Amino acid sequence: MIINLSSSSFSELKPISIKSDTCVLVETPNMLPFIDLVTPSWGVAIGGNGMAAKACDTLGEMAADYTIEGVWTSPIPKEAFQLR
Repeated sequence: MIINLSSSSFSELKPISIKSDTCVLVETPNMLPFIDLVTPSWGVAIGGNGMAAKACDTLGEMAADYTIEGVWTSPIPKEAFQLR
């Protein structure tokens, strides 16, 4: 996508080669992030599968709500995200 955007904006740009790579990636055993409370006031949200950035706002909101309220409010079962 970024190559297409660059090409349309800078038609004279002719890359010699193109390489893509991911940033730091922490995969969990079930490929879902861990969202859990370590203590009653300290929550964690870490890990995933490297392909779900589109869900980061929702996952962040779930983690923040759980950490602040101490109550799981998502319709997705809490067990799917518990620290193991």
